[in-house]
Amino acid sequence: MTSDGLRATAARVAELLDLAEPDGDPTPEQRQCFDRAVAALRAGGPELLDTLTPHLWEYYRDVEDAVGADNLGMPPLADDADIWAHVELPRRPLLMEDGPDAASPCYVNFEGEVPWEPEHGLQLVFDATGAVCRVGPYTGHLTVSPSILAAHPGTVYG
Repeated sequence: MTSDGLRATAARVAELLDLAEPDGDPTPEQRQCFDRAVAALRAGGPELLDTLTPHLWEYYRDVEDAVGADNLGMPPLADDADIWAHVELPRRPLLMEDGPDAASPCYVNFEGEVPWEPEHGLQLVFDATGAVCRVGPYTGHLTVSPSILAAHPGTVYG
């Protein structure tokens, strides 16, 4: 079942996709890639975001374990809480490339805020097909590091 927070975040993502801007001056080929990536995200809707929910919880729990529940800067979340109600996406996403050896020709990069990690916030990255590439603290990287992938194949949190 889709939560109210997830529906609100999905609606915000749809709004922000109208404002998405390329990082730099894209070539026509890059522009086509960005257009395909944005279309894929639109088509994914709330169901696509819901695939991120376990990774968002993993991020929350890692911070909670590292700093302790009393030091989160917010009341601890119950296991049945609507974690998406705590996600804010105040800025338009950037449409980016990640070099010639990247796994995807382009990415859609969202930077957001979460109360459990005000310093590093939240980064959500999707590739040209709309697949999730990264969920976690904002690092500026568009994918999860190879060392994390080696230790945890298939993960997008990190």
